[in-house]
Amino acid sequence: MANFVYRERPANQWEKRANQSNSQFISYIQENVRTFTPKGDCWIRILPPTWEGAEHYGMDVWIHYNVGPSQAVVLCLTKMKAQRCPICEAQLRAEAAGREDAKMLKPGKRVLTWIIDRKVEREGKENPLNVWAMPWTVDRDITKVSRDRQTGAIYHLDNPTSGFDVMFDREGDGINTKYTGIVLSRQASSVDEKYLKYIEQNPLPTVLLWRTYEEVNSLYEGIPDVPEPPTETPVVEREQLSLVIPTMTASTTPMPTPPAQFVSEWTGTNCHCGKPQYTLQNGITCENGHFVENMPIPVVPPPPPPKPVEPAPSVPPPNPNGGTKTPVAQPATPPSPSQARNNALKTRFITGQ
Repeated sequence: MANFVYRERPANQWEKRANQSNSQFISYIQENVRTFTPKGDCWIRILPPTWEGAEHYGMDVWIHYNVGPSQAVVLCLTKMKAQRCPICEAQLRAEAAGREDAKMLKPGKRVLTWIIDRKVEREGKENPLNVWAMPWTVDRDITKVSRDRQTGAIYHLDNPTSGFDVMFDREGDGINTKYTGIVLSRQASSVDEKYLKYIEQNPLPTVLLWRTYEEVNSLYEGIPDVPEPPTETPVVEREQLSLVIPTMTASTTPMPTPPAQFVSEWTGTNCHCGKPQYTLQNGITCENGHFVENMPIPVVPPPPPPKPVEPAPSVPPPNPNGGTKTPVAQPATPPSPSQARNNALKTRFITGQ
């Protein structure tokens, strides 16, 4: 043991192990940041912003929920960074196709803020400093009660030395969740200096977990992270080097062209309901889901070629003897010897021979 050197691990690693869980939840918040989940009767203290250019105690974030088989929660790249977002692209395709789940792919707005859980702080058992992504409606209602309706005075509830605690009730779960009874404490309160120092070192923009287009698309399609193949050449056994590898002759047949992927496009026309129409593989649709199926065009066979015109048979001239019987040519009768002698005399008389 004399040569053994013990190396201590930093305290944050011990704390990380102490707070570990078996949850496979994929979030948009850094792993080492505690998040607040309101339950029942809640009592919190909202902390001031610590990043440059802040106009509110909270930071607006746009989030996609239930992404892919892992039900991940990711930041919307289009709303947050004005970049391409695979979930927004999928939402547009689903909307053009008239799918009912198109609305589920739209991003939701939340207001991110640092808060202190006063109940946990009073018990003193855990760290009460948390990040809460409150619904924008709750932020709206808190802002409303922060203004005196008679005098118009603003109660700066996030002031670390003279601000006010916030109380409310959370009822229901999921889409049935309600936040009721939002009020400010009647007495001002202060914030411990150590919490202010921590949020100054960790402003809200730094606690967000940004993912690339490819990473978000992999979560949406359920593609696991495949490790890259090793770059080093594997060691080959000596016996394998003597193997004869057959020579493969490259085929001269060209590879078939893969079918083009269908892309929905605007037809340039509007539906009878007034909404623009988009093309589908089997028809057209509009934003209200009205669908018109493509009717197959009947194939008309070409007309048969015209028959050749046969010439009409010649009509024999009428028989002067009556009837329509065609006269038959008679063979010539040779002249008699006396007729032949007379014919020869006529020829000699005419020609003078």
